[in-house]
Amino acid sequence: MNMNVKELTLDLLVRYGFQVLGALAILAVGFIAAKWLGGLVDRRFQKQQMEPPMRHLFVRVIKLLIVVMAGVVALDKFGFSIAPLVAGIGVAGLGVGFAMQGVLGNLMAGLTIIFLLAVVTLQPFAIYSGSPQTVFVLVSLLVCLIPTTIGGLLSAIGIAGMDRVMQH
Repeated sequence: MNMNVKELTLDLLVRYGFQVLGALAILAVGFIAAKWLGGLVDRRFQKQQMEPPMRHLFVRVIKLLIVVMAGVVALDKFGFSIAPLVAGIGVAGLGVGFAMQGVLGNLMAGLTIIFLLAVVTLQPFAIYSGSPQTVFVLVSLLVCLIPTTIGGLLSAIGIAGMDRVMQH
């Protein structure tokens, strides 16, 4: 009995050992590549002065994608058929894209209506306070308001844009 277990272990090690080593090497290279590319992207975004929460989010998503791709290749090395897995990931992405299309459209329409109402009500207040604004200033405010609020990343651009408009 003892010989059978040793022989079976040796047989499995000889038969699948290189596949396991290859898969582990692929995973190791994937983790190293994810760390290197994540650091590269992080430094690039720091030079562009991107806000830390968004920078970290992008870096983590890139790292995750690289590790998942390395995991899929490692599964192929183990002998799993990855074609159905890749097709399933593609179909899931397509389904999520179609599902989000209506939600994002409704969100953008609602926010546009809110911004239009906010900008339209500014003119009566400006007239009451004695400093009526031109249509150009109101449209500029709307153009600066929408990306500032929706993106959450463009506040500096929005404020600088309004500052330039008000100076001229």
